[in-house]
Amino acid sequence: MLGVDYPDDEVRSVFERLGFSVDTQSSADRSVWIVEIPTYRSDVTIPADLVEEVARVIGYDTLPERLPVGQTVPVEIDPELRLVRQIQNGLVAAGLHEVITYPMVDDESLRALSDSGEQVPERLGFYSRPDSDFVRARNPIRPEWSVMRPTLVATLLRNAAEQLKFNDAVAIFETGKVYLPRGRDELPDERRAVGCLMAGLATLRDLYQDERPVDFFDLKGVLEELLPRIGARAVAYRPISHPSLHPGRSAEIVYRDQPIGIVGEVLVTVSERFGIAPHHRVVVAEFDIPRLLELGLEPITVRPVSRFQPVEQDFAIVVDEATPAAEVEAAIRAGAGPLAVTVRLFDVYRGPAIPEGKKSLAFRVIFSAPDRALSDEEIQRLRERIEQQVRRRVKGEFRR
Repeated sequence: MLGVDYPDDEVRSVFERLGFSVDTQSSADRSVWIVEIPTYRSDVTIPADLVEEVARVIGYDTLPERLPVGQTVPVEIDPELRLVRQIQNGLVAAGLHEVITYPMVDDESLRALSDSGEQVPERLGFYSRPDSDFVRARNPIRPEWSVMRPTLVATLLRNAAEQLKFNDAVAIFETGKVYLPRGRDELPDERRAVGCLMAGLATLRDLYQDERPVDFFDLKGVLEELLPRIGARAVAYRPISHPSLHPGRSAEIVYRDQPIGIVGEVLVTVSERFGIAPHHRVVVAEFDIPRLLELGLEPITVRPVSRFQPVEQDFAIVVDEATPAAEVEAAIRAGAGPLAVTVRLFDVYRGPAIPEGKKSLAFRVIFSAPDRALSDEEIQRLRERIEQQVRRRVKGEFRR
């Protein structure tokens, strides 16, 4: 046990000095020591205690020193936890502040998320209302903590209402769990979700700008920066009808043709029920982290900055009123290929020069090659390829 062999006489001497009596029984194949322990030594109960007494009396300094042999198990962070940390860092970098709210709500808060406020809506944030009853506490500490929350939106609205009493602008997020019931006598589906909320003013009045309230595009812009940075590229936004959100100012977040979340402006009637003044605009977003992992995230790649001068080109494209700008952007990227490092919509025009039922979308595209300066001929060929893709994909025309 100690990794060292002491002579029998020395071991026997240790036991006798401690008042232990030793009797030796020998057979053909082995020798057995029977040691009788004094009653006052109640700490010696097993053979290993005898070994410890020998080492203590003879001296621990006589034990050999050697490094442990083996290899430690590498530490692996849970993929979901790693993704949560990336999301938290990205949202903080975007100017949002993390909050931690109570994971329990009441029935009144859930009913308040509907446009009428009379019954629990079919959709609670991103998640659908469960068929069975919610996960309830049998003996809640407070009446408003009776239901395990099925969405983060309600608790974020409560938090924002308190902050707006003292602040003109609120930008918060939470990475917490929601609890979706599975059935009677079954544990709930605990899913980690991300909830974001912006309310009040997006910009405060100063010498260089006027104050401006937050809108749908402020929070959508945060998501457009965040999701590609965690590996969810080619995310699309499609209009939805949601009981808590304004029609025309709400969208479903789609990744790989699967919905992963929602983003939109909260109805005034809904925000008022949570104690938010009607002049404060509120936008919220909620998306599901496990679903992102199930669909698979792409590895993060870094593109070196070219030392050659980039080229900016503007494209005014006339399309049908119902055509989403995201589809036009996808057509531009398909035609430009990897040389388009940035595609940004900067203007939407409807007017006398545009046919009825049409709109003009103006995009600014930055072209850059890592190994050369782009010539006028290359830029012209890129414009022609983009025009072909726009006509084929969205039936759009360049506005000359």
